[in-house]
Amino acid sequence: MKENRAYQIIQWVLWGLLILSLPITSFPPIADRLGAMVSPAAIIPLVLLILAWWLPDLIKGGSLPRQSLPLLGFVVVALVSSLISLFRVIPPFQDALPWRQVLEGFATLLIGVAFFLLSSSWPRSEKSIHFTLRLLNYAGLIILVWCIIQWIVWNEYTRWPEWLRDIQKMFSTGTLYKDRITGFAYEPSWLSHQLNMIFVPFWLASTVKGFTVHRHKFLGISLENFLLVGGVILLYLSKSRLGLLAFLLCVSYLLLRLSIKIVHSLQARFKTRAAKQWTAITFYLGLVVLSVLLLLGTGVYLSKADPRMSELFDFETLRNRPFLEYAEKLAFSARIVYWQAGWNIFGENPVLGVGLGNAGFYFYDKLDPAAWEYFEIRDVMYDLASPPNIKSLWVRLFAETGFIGSAFFIVWLGLILLTGISLLRRSKKYMQVTGMAVILTLLGLLVEGFSVDTFALPYFWITFGLGVAVFRHKEQAEPEVPVVPSVIEPISQG
Repeated sequence: MKENRAYQIIQWVLWGLLILSLPITSFPPIADRLGAMVSPAAIIPLVLLILAWWLPDLIKGGSLPRQSLPLLGFVVVALVSSLISLFRVIPPFQDALPWRQVLEGFATLLIGVAFFLLSSSWPRSEKSIHFTLRLLNYAGLIILVWCIIQWIVWNEYTRWPEWLRDIQKMFSTGTLYKDRITGFAYEPSWLSHQLNMIFVPFWLASTVKGFTVHRHKFLGISLENFLLVGGVILLYLSKSRLGLLAFLLCVSYLLLRLSIKIVHSLQARFKTRAAKQWTAITFYLGLVVLSVLLLLGTGVYLSKADPRMSELFDFETLRNRPFLEYAEKLAFSARIVYWQAGWNIFGENPVLGVGLGNAGFYFYDKLDPAAWEYFEIRDVMYDLASPPNIKSLWVRLFAETGFIGSAFFIVWLGLILLTGISLLRRSKKYMQVTGMAVILTLLGLLVEGFSVDTFALPYFWITFGLGVAVFRHKEQAEPEVPVVPSVIEPISQG
């Protein structure tokens, strides 16, 4: 009995360490041994929990969630594609070895899948979910404090003092960026990625649902409310444009939900169908106009506040020159070049792609000719020891696993969406919060997938896994309650 008790305590401690270590994306002790840029500190407790708990539990009769089947299918397709690629004639790139790229690419995928499977299996009770959400808040609080210190130091000295660099080096192999906060992440865009993929969705969902996992509030303000405000500020201070866009997409979804509720409330005051329809049309037309004005206002603000966006409204360039030059003015051309190359690779290998990690070998032949005019591209192609990556998860899926692998991955995301929708219909608040967080994360991933292309960062894997874990609880036997709107309800009701 004591042995079992000790074993359970070890599990809870390891799970707690996994959640609390999420802010660290490139932990030097791991990065030095693996030689990988993406080396989250959470890998250590992940491996220990997989070996000490998940595998033994599976052997003893545990089951995989139904939502994991398309994902496992994607893993099989990625493996087949990668093995086939070893028998192809792959263009050379410096001294890089294709088999090593395949091994590293497949290893990162297995890490991400392991985070999902563990997160969907370990939390088996309301208590464990609450425990997890509290730890997420504490981890987010740690990020917030360190980012505030970075912001204060930069504004005080307009440089990074050695003592702060030394502390940063203890937790990250990345460098600090001028006038941008990084947290414990490798770079500012990774900070925005972790915020958008796990922290902000849960804080935003908790705020919308009026839910907290903590006992006390201060002046009616919960810790989740406070962290949400802090998280939004950190997104702005990271100056990740796609990160801000991902957050705005999530906010737009919530505003649309609210708008639909308002329309339904207004329609209830009218008896005729025509009046109800005109009410909906008028309201949504006004909403579209307001959205356009807000979008233009945001663009104007960014063009003044962010030097990279200063020529956002310089449409003369776009009219007289190729789109790539307009993107260059916005310091965005390199990513578009990578995406174009990846899409060209998919065009020639549409069924199974070229295998995980192999896309960079084909860049010489697939780059847009205009790309060679840019210093960044020449620097990447001639000075890097390893092949470049596509810089987009979505393009990478098609280029490296073809439409078969991409189809499996998209089906998996579809099941995750349905899981989130189902949780939104439950009566318990923590289930609704988890369901909304899953949907918000999925929306954010639509944008973040154009910024980050690695499978090894654990954030969206864990959020989706927690959604599946809550879905699998015995409480799921309770009847669903209508949640209006669940995702998007019809515009008008007869």
